[in-house]
Amino acid sequence: MSKPKHVILFNGPPRAGKDVGALTLYNMGGYRLLRFSDPLKAALPAFFNLPAKDLEVTKDEANPDLPYNMTYRQAQISLSEDWAKVQFGQSIFGELLARRIAEEDKDCVIPDSGFLAELIGLVSAAQLADCQFLVIRVERPGKTFARDSRGYLTPGSMHGWANLKFATVENNGSITSYVRAVRKAVHAWKSDL
Repeated sequence: MSKPKHVILFNGPPRAGKDVGALTLYNMGGYRLLRFSDPLKAALPAFFNLPAKDLEVTKDEANPDLPYNMTYRQAQISLSEDWAKVQFGQSIFGELLARRIAEEDKDCVIPDSGFLAELIGLVSAAQLADCQFLVIRVERPGKTFARDSRGYLTPGSMHGWANLKFATVENNGSITSYVRAVRKAVHAWKSDL
């Protein structure tokens, strides 16, 4: 019997440090970096015939090559909220991510978790029944979900899922102390498995 795959998700407001935390684990080795938003990041450049790398660098700037001078971020949100979730259900990106995780031979780290329906779609996927999940809630002073459709995921909203745990990490000092806190949370979680 193979060992269960570990999946670590980062949850927090914009600029809280989710990417830094995820990249820290990825750079340690043994983790594949995946995102709920990967399908959106692939679809938009293909749809509008635009170079993806340029879009990511300027994702918060108005783009004349996108409808209504949208930013790349706004276009991703529109594709997600106005089309994909309407057509395929609120959990579609969790279900799609579950398929990709099932194909991986490594543990996975996901830096962009923030929708309960996506988390439910991911954790409840039959092909991931043997996975263990950790949601790291990143808190950082002055960073909130104001003007953002995502929010903090809470243990109370996911009670009864034995393979899902939560940890809170504060990002209120140096990057070094934040990275140390992330590693400590992951170590504590793995020690309890």
